[in-house]
Amino acid sequence: MPSAYISVGQAYYLRGDLARSESVFTAGSMKCGEAFLYGNYLLGGICLERGDAKRAESLYRSILVPGERSGEASYEAEFLMSEEKRTGIDPPMLRAKAFYGLGHVLAGRKQIDSSVAYFRAATLLSTTLADAWADLGVALLHLRRLADADSAMQQALRLQPSNFMYWYNYGSLLGATRRLTE
Repeated sequence: MPSAYISVGQAYYLRGDLARSESVFTAGSMKCGEAFLYGNYLLGGICLERGDAKRAESLYRSILVPGERSGEASYEAEFLMSEEKRTGIDPPMLRAKAFYGLGHVLAGRKQIDSSVAYFRAATLLSTTLADAWADLGVALLHLRRLADADSAMQQALRLQPSNFMYWYNYGSLLGATRRLTE
């Protein structure tokens, strides 16, 4: 059941219909409860995109500290499925993405030190989450921790060497460190 809500919500999102996408994800969250953690992550992204950082933060935190699990199935036979099948993503990656989302919430509040901690937590849980490495590098650049920023940005570029935004950000770092000839 969660996968149906996720598929429909993502389809509306890809069509640019944020209102319908948000509505579908909200309905999925209400109907599926804790089995909808990945949907809540996606809903958090929509909330953050439309400027509702408070709701996004609440959704991301709900993924990191889920409520008590009931021993009883709340709907159909999905309780027999693995957590990855129910949520649409493996649990460590989901946690990494929740930390990544919280990093953006705090960066939006100009709490860069805190956003660095969340981006770093995301990279520790998923060393292949290139966006987390890239945004960790940008946050470290804002803090003028240039060597650490360089390391994080280089890791993002190793993971996704064709991502032009990563190269743009790396160019900003090179400019800040007066290494434009590299």
